[in-house]
Amino acid sequence: MVRKYRVLNHEPEDPAALVQVGTTGDGTPALLNRHFLEARARIVTGFIEPHLFAGFSGGPKGIMPGIAGLQTVMSNHGAKNIGHPCSASASPTATSSGKKCVTSRCAPGRSFLLNVALNERRQITGVFAGDLIAAHKVGCEFVRNSAMQKFDAPFDIVVTTNSGYPLDQNLYQGVKGMSAGARVIKPGGTIFAGL
Repeated sequence: MVRKYRVLNHEPEDPAALVQVGTTGDGTPALLNRHFLEARARIVTGFIEPHLFAGFSGGPKGIMPGIAGLQTVMSNHGAKNIGHPCSASASPTATSSGKKCVTSRCAPGRSFLLNVALNERRQITGVFAGDLIAAHKVGCEFVRNSAMQKFDAPFDIVVTTNSGYPLDQNLYQGVKGMSAGARVIKPGGTIFAGL
């Protein structure tokens, strides 16, 4: 691959590598990778799973925060957004929030999505390809139905994890399991969370 294709590392702190495509909700410049914006063909890859505070992973998140400027990422991932009532795992409102910055410059049809869904053994259970927004929406519904379970009432005890490697590398990742458990526990219940 590297003999046939140019490979670039995204530089989120280099102004020369970024282009402003608008502003975020709080007025911060929405900065995206210059090479991506100038490309004739764009293929955005990733996988879809319930996301700690932004609905589902994948889709437009491959662009923002994936190849956004650090200032833009920090604005979007700041305490104000993370603490917002609509900021939750598998929330459609949270899933749509990152699309504004992405779709302002990356119009549908210019970016091709290739996302997968995985099971607990990290095997591919679904492939979602096509329009950045539409294919991601189909993938999110697949994950909602295949990887999530409905329950009748909150639990007294919850044992949870953040799914191990590579999500066991730091405390930020460790919060993922606790956050999921907090949504299904009774008031006064007990959560056992492991990295």
